[in-house]
Amino acid sequence: MKLSRRRKAILGAVAGLVLVEVVTYWLFAERAMPVSAIRHLRDYRWLERSRFVLFPQDRWGALTPSQQQAMARELTRQGAVLYHSATEVPGTSLDTQPITEKDVQSYERAKGASWVKAETLEAMRREIELGRKLMGYKDGVRVGWELRRSGPLWMRSGASVWVSVVGAEMRDDLYVWLFGWWVRVWNFAHPVA
Repeated sequence: MKLSRRRKAILGAVAGLVLVEVVTYWLFAERAMPVSAIRHLRDYRWLERSRFVLFPQDRWGALTPSQQQAMARELTRQGAVLYHSATEVPGTSLDTQPITEKDVQSYERAKGASWVKAETLEAMRREIELGRKLMGYKDGVRVGWELRRSGPLWMRSGASVWVSVVGAEMRDDLYVWLFGWWVRVWNFAHPVA
């Protein structure tokens, strides 16, 4: 069977595009995963004017070293300091309010509930001991990212940003790898406030 020059050109172009897709995926996709998701957050603008970014250690440890390097570069490119524990954040950057009787009652009710996470209870207990509750950050944000599922040329991830009790966002996005970039094809935003 003899192929015409036109068909050979089309087959060559398709083979070239497939090769570019596979090679760029193999070289760059893993590193770009968390950065792509963070950039799609609606409240990403907060990162631009933040003096610090809190990326909790449990989420940070789940990243590969190349993802950690890419994420650190992205989060600190505006000059922000990167922290991995809330205890590292300077006290002057915290927006707090005094604990009320209602907060103590909420903690007591939460202790008996099976659906409340242990770390949530621990955070509530610490706030009561300190006599102040965290309402937000004056000049920084808390950011999180996790890979929920992935396969060849696609991923589903969750990302979040938290500035205060009235400024937060969580996303659950589906991405496909397209010639060197993660392209979001589906999203479900969860605005907290």
